[in-house]
Amino acid sequence: MRPDFSWMIPVEVMRGALDHEEVHSCSISRVPSMLRSPNEDAYKPKLVSLGPWHKGATRQLLLFEEAKHRYMREFLERRGSGVDTRTSELRLRDCPVEVIGMDKAITACYSGDTEMDPHELLRIMIVDGCFLLELLIRLGYYMKKKNEEMNNNNKDDQEEDDDDDSYLGDPLFETEEKVFSVLNDITMLENQIPLIVLKKLYNNVFPDNESVEIKDDHRVANIVFNAFGYNYVWNWYNILIRDHIPTVWKFIGVVAAIVLLVLTIIFSSF
Repeated sequence: MRPDFSWMIPVEVMRGALDHEEVHSCSISRVPSMLRSPNEDAYKPKLVSLGPWHKGATRQLLLFEEAKHRYMREFLERRGSGVDTRTSELRLRDCPVEVIGMDKAITACYSGDTEMDPHELLRIMIVDGCFLLELLIRLGYYMKKKNEEMNNNNKDDQEEDDDDDSYLGDPLFETEEKVFSVLNDITMLENQIPLIVLKKLYNNVFPDNESVEIKDDHRVANIVFNAFGYNYVWNWYNILIRDHIPTVWKFIGVVAAIVLLVLTIIFSSF
């Protein structure tokens, strides 16, 4: 009879993170109970779940799974600047090749807190990762359009290659309220996909930077910047006005937060 070494699984999981310099154990953590107990729902996604923790937790999240597959299909059909003749079906088959063997490193990112079959975990990473990348790309073009409208720019002055209307007709982009609801979900602490997974999936679809090591490939980071509008709003004043203080009450809240931060720094220095 073989001895039971199941008690060593947490050690093996954390060790898995050591073999990947892009992976940091416990980088995706659960919200402490003392913070979430006053309002549990504030820390749960309403529309979009990412990763294993909230998958299918509510009917709305379960219904959105079909939309994820549509996003994934359209992401796999995108074309880069390089010569890549693979069909979306072949690209999909190559996705597991990119993340296979990373199950322990991925589990370590989630603090080892995933009781899930490794293949199921990798399937979630592929579907949710491709969905998130396509969503971020669309958000980037949506934010660019909004910034052009804010600054009264003429669209004809933009290069055609910079235009992407994939967000048009997308139900998630029908109203600003829906966009902010999605942004709120994908920025939740417990609702994340490891960056290394996004990098590998993106590199699978756009293998234009094969000579660049994965740690030096910042294309996904640039997509995130675009998605939140930081590449198209060049000064802090516009970001502050656009996102944080559109009303008097939000302005008061921002001022109060700044005052609290300053007081915290002052008192912590003594």
